[in-house]
Amino acid sequence: MNKRFIRTVVVLFMIISLLGFTRLPMVQAAEKSVEQEILDILKDKDVIPQSQYEELSERAKKEAKKSKRLFSTKGWNLDVGGTLEFEYLIPDEGAGVSDTNSRFQLDKFVLKPQISSDSNGFSMWAELEANSSATQVTAFAAELKGLPLGSKLSTGLFPRFIGADRKTEAYPMLGTAMWRYEQYQIVWEGKVSPVYWGVSYGEGLPLGTKQLGEDSSYKTLRDNRNAGSKTGNEELGFKLGLAPKIGPVKIDILGYAFIGKLSTADMATLASDFPGYSSTDDTQTRYGGRVTFNAAGLTLMGEMAKLEDGTLKRDAWYGQASYKIKTGNKRYIPSIEPLVRYGVLNVDYAQTVAKTTTWDRQMTVVALITELAKNVKLKTEYYVLDEDTGGSSVDNNEILIQIQYKL
Repeated sequence: MNKRFIRTVVVLFMIISLLGFTRLPMVQAAEKSVEQEILDILKDKDVIPQSQYEELSERAKKEAKKSKRLFSTKGWNLDVGGTLEFEYLIPDEGAGVSDTNSRFQLDKFVLKPQISSDSNGFSMWAELEANSSATQVTAFAAELKGLPLGSKLSTGLFPRFIGADRKTEAYPMLGTAMWRYEQYQIVWEGKVSPVYWGVSYGEGLPLGTKQLGEDSSYKTLRDNRNAGSKTGNEELGFKLGLAPKIGPVKIDILGYAFIGKLSTADMATLASDFPGYSSTDDTQTRYGGRVTFNAAGLTLMGEMAKLEDGTLKRDAWYGQASYKIKTGNKRYIPSIEPLVRYGVLNVDYAQTVAKTTTWDRQMTVVALITELAKNVKLKTEYYVLDEDTGGSSVDNNEILIQIQYKL
């Protein structure tokens, strides 16, 4: 089937769905439990004072949470979560695309068991992920909550503590370059509203390459997953944020920095992927910030960062906007959320057509996220990828249609 026709159909589907659902009534009120509704009635009729209302509301929330657990006994709880993502990819027909065939594929199937204690704030969790190439434990942690300054201590294998709620399957290019993957680390972070903070000490992430879409073509430089492959080159991380809530408006302002060292393998990667690179400078830094605004279903987010590896410098930024529309139907299609994101990734190095890591990039994502039912989403996403190659242009736009189930 002609791919231009398929793209047209997908875009029309997104537009028609958006126009159709915007005509439905919008409902922003959160669903309450029966117990909470009874407490609200008692408070409104002045049967119970405010202090007792708050105490009972908190107890009701805890009991509701316990009732959803898989197993609970003697103060210990076992929960099992998970995610299944199955998708249909329509790649471009450019000469450099590794597989131009439209195809179904398993993105991932994840099981996440968690054990927690009611008495001391201790918990353990792990993520077992299966995808088309491997089955492995991709992340795990032991956590101790309830420490001074509203803090918790975490140690294990998990991503840097600055990941954003991207909403789409596609990551921002900045996210792929810097905060997408896991490393062994210990983290102390906390919140004394409206201020939150964090300090991390880990092994750092080795340099590698990764495509920006779903097809494995035209890869860029990224911080790769580290499950013990980069020892002796520790990384310190810091974050400081402010998250005030002003009526219905939520604002989140975050600043962060990571300071580490390049390993011998990292320097070899730079020499291989950047023609003529020969620096022995082993410094590695990442620093940046993010601002998020949320009000009445509207979410605006922007982030920018600078990345330095030896004498190689990169900078990246993106802006994202989405609007969640609630239909009022709690059972089927309770909400839809149109989203658009535009991002830029610049590499301060001479561009070479044969070395895709030297290219500057621009990426536009247009998406429609349809909540089919509770914990089930249909994500329809269109990726427009533009590259400054130093030579001829390439064609590698993509369409992704993914169904996501969550436990």
